[in-house]
Amino acid sequence: MASSRTSSNSPDWQDISRTMDALEQDWAMPVEIRILHSGTPRTPELQVIAYLVREFIENGEVKRYASAQRSLRAGEGTDLEAVLLVLLYALDGAATAQQQTEMEETP
Repeated sequence: MASSRTSSNSPDWQDISRTMDALEQDWAMPVEIRILHSGTPRTPELQVIAYLVREFIENGEVKRYASAQRSLRAGEGTDLEAVLLVLLYALDGAATAQQQTEMEETP
């Protein structure tokens, strides 16, 4: 489902797809994005969460390596694509921090 750009500088779904692909290649793990609704009908809000998935378990559960979360609130004037792109960069930062923590814990 493509969306039109509001300006030549705004990200679109293709930018999101390319960024997800780059993350999956760099970290050798799939990216999962969840969008949850919250708020009220008068003040709608979306919670957008991105994960790097370490492994899938048979019962449908997953082991996640890193995650990042952002909110999209009514009246903020932020496009979903822009939130997703920022979120994916935050996910890369969270994965880098997780990797550094693991390296420090390894004797």
